[in-house]
Amino acid sequence: MAADETPDGPAEPTATKGDQTRQKVLEAAHALFLRQGYHGTSMRQIAAASGLALAGIYNHFADKDALFTAVIDAYHPYRDLVDALTYDAGETKTEFFRNLIARIRGILKRIRTDLVPLAFMDLVEFQGRHLRTVISSITPRLIETLPLVMRKSGKLIVEDVRQVYLILFANIVGFMVVRLILGDRMASLFKGIDEDQWFDLQMEVCLRGLTEPEKLAKPASRTRRPA
Repeated sequence: MAADETPDGPAEPTATKGDQTRQKVLEAAHALFLRQGYHGTSMRQIAAASGLALAGIYNHFADKDALFTAVIDAYHPYRDLVDALTYDAGETKTEFFRNLIARIRGILKRIRTDLVPLAFMDLVEFQGRHLRTVISSITPRLIETLPLVMRKSGKLIVEDVRQVYLILFANIVGFMVVRLILGDRMASLFKGIDEDQWFDLQMEVCLRGLTEPEKLAKPASRTRRPA
């Protein structure tokens, strides 16, 4: 057996001291950014919170912007989202998107609730520059799935399937924003509706449309007037 293997397979790589230090800096920066905002947090404060000298941070990150980018990268689930987008499940277009939504829902349940505040921070203070970088890394993989989706049976109301992804994205972001605003108060404000029910219904409406197709009205029978 090789030195780097265990009876169950290859051993997990051991984190180096540098990796451990970098992780401490990321955790400290993440907590301070959330509490004080980007511009309200200094590199000196991050160094103190992580137990390092200021110069020690610059051994790992060129500047505060690079550190914020690393925080976004560390706490954003985009790698899992790419896997969800490229996983082929379902014989029809409707089944594919319903299964995709279910996988995304699973990811949303696992991610940290502070992802949305980080995203808002980027939108307000950087006009979304860091998030656009993340999305740019996802989009090529998404585009690769389009031929696969179009070969499936069923029709879409939206002819351009790329717009379907945008609609899904807008609905999911909207869900996350409202969840952030309402928090645990949703159950008390909207009695009888829990988060899972709300998400499922919202996504079903997104898939099916807000109203059912109208049935064609039967032509009114003409009554012959008496002579």
